[in-house]
Amino acid sequence: MTPRSYTEQFEYLYGSDLLVAPVWHSGATEWEVYLPGDAWVHLWTGKVYGKGTHTVPAEMGDIPVFCRKGSQWTELFDSIREKYGK
Repeated sequence: MTPRSYTEQFEYLYGSDLLVAPVWHSGATEWEVYLPGDAWVHLWTGKVYGKGTHTVPAEMGDIPVFCRKGSQWTELFDSIREKYGK
């Protein structure tokens, strides 16, 4: 973990492979997220992001959710994207 990971108040990990960044501003259509080391796949679009701060789409109902690239759960995450993604 990087030092910044310890100061993030509004993002959380479910285990080590799923990162959720809830949107808490009314009317937001995009959201800034911090992704710790490794590559991350946006659950809804499939776009791959690297470590660092990124601005991502966050329309109503599309909470920024990322899965760690190469996760043992990749097949599950891909099936969720196929059914509910953009």
